[in-house]
Amino acid sequence: MSAEDANEPSEPGSTEVTVPRPHKVKAKETLVVASQTCDIVAGQNTEPYVEALICSVQNERFVARLGPNSARWFLVDPQLRLVAAAQRRVYLTKPALLRLTPEPWPGTAERLQHFVRWLARRYDRPALPDDIVAAFQNPLQAALLQLDEGHPAVRAAFSRAVHEARVKLPPSDIPP
Repeated sequence: MSAEDANEPSEPGSTEVTVPRPHKVKAKETLVVASQTCDIVAGQNTEPYVEALICSVQNERFVARLGPNSARWFLVDPQLRLVAAAQRRVYLTKPALLRLTPEPWPGTAERLQHFVRWLARRYDRPALPDDIVAAFQNPLQAALLQLDEGHPAVRAAFSRAVHEARVKLPPSDIPP
């Protein structure tokens, strides 16, 4: 199958592969490298691409709604409101990477460590079924937003004390 054919939408139930079209990075967007150092320094034959996430400056309201455990968005720099979008990634060839001008991490060293953990968590986190999202995640998010609006100091203390919440699903739908 040609690359052009792969970009055409496939029929439901077909075995064809659909490849997303590349995203053109806009001048106002920033790239944050998401590849590991060992992959970056590996030879082009072994590891020809470097992965980067597209970041953009978001409005205050959007940033305020970002939860500390969002799997889709990461607040790179709170002061600049620079947000990385997990679903907006690009793969750069190493020769293309050499033509770019790198900048230092825009946030604090602590924020960089949070970013590293966030990236790692994206790869070891199982997707939640829709019914669990509706029954558990959405009500929890709503309660935390309500807490944030009514008692921001309590929410801040809670966020410092509770790094993550994990849910273990029962082995079957049959009640015990």
